[in-house]
Amino acid sequence: MPDVLYSMGTSYWLIVKLALRPLTHERLKWYQHHPFRYCSNPDLRFYKRIPLQILAFSAVHTFGLRLIYPGSLTVVNSLLCIFTRLNSVLRFSQKMAELIRAALLQGRTTLVENHNGKRARIGTADGNTIDTMFVDNRTRSLKGKTLVVCCEGNSGFYEIGIMTTPMKCGYSALGWNHPGFAGSSGLPYPSQEHNAIDAVMQYAINELGFRPENIVLFGWSIGGYTATWAAVNYPIGALILDATFDDLLPLAQNQMPPSWSLLVKEVIRSYVDLNIADLITKYNGPVKIIRRTEDEIISLRMFCVQE
Repeated sequence: MPDVLYSMGTSYWLIVKLALRPLTHERLKWYQHHPFRYCSNPDLRFYKRIPLQILAFSAVHTFGLRLIYPGSLTVVNSLLCIFTRLNSVLRFSQKMAELIRAALLQGRTTLVENHNGKRARIGTADGNTIDTMFVDNRTRSLKGKTLVVCCEGNSGFYEIGIMTTPMKCGYSALGWNHPGFAGSSGLPYPSQEHNAIDAVMQYAINELGFRPENIVLFGWSIGGYTATWAAVNYPIGALILDATFDDLLPLAQNQMPPSWSLLVKEVIRSYVDLNIADLITKYNGPVKIIRRTEDEIISLRMFCVQE
């Protein structure tokens, strides 16, 4: 079935009031939110610090964010533009893009036709629209009164992600795509991620009618950051973190050459500081953490739970 049918059938729910982050309604100029005013390596001399900050700014706005969130369609479009003169590579890239779109369409079709899924695009405080899918099991299961909000991982989409797990267990489920992923606009910078999950939570509470204490946040991999952020800011029922990391910095340094250590630290701490271990200390509710000790990216040491 053509995707246009599902696009035309989506509802739009604009969030007017966001109690947690009212200042994000005002668009800031780039120099007001880019951290040139401080350095993540303060021990460096001034003449070394400034070039490092410039390199970090350039890195995160060219390839840095693309490495952390390769699922963003902005990245895919950029790659297609780069390879336009290479016919064989272009055909391969287009084929891959077609396969991804087909998989997303099939997953979306299954959710809508087999599970009566309700697709909606919700507005965020910073002007993005977030593509969501809601499956209501309140009338089908005793567990349906509990809503599981699913925060997908790296290169993850609600159409083919973790959303089916709580659904199969009888819970209601709400999936959403990160900014820049599939039908969501924007880019997955932390501030846009905050506004996205904030909008999703407001949608779940005010539009779908779930009480915060009946909401469980389920974060997979890098989605554990947004799940934890929402858990800190909302009185939810529980938090589940599966295959997530404690802090992005050691993972990034582990994947890059040792000579890049200072630059990686500057990029992460200044622009993409996803420190779940620090954030979760502000959460007082129940949490279940599932470690994936054989994960090549998440585990600094294979088969080891901790260092």
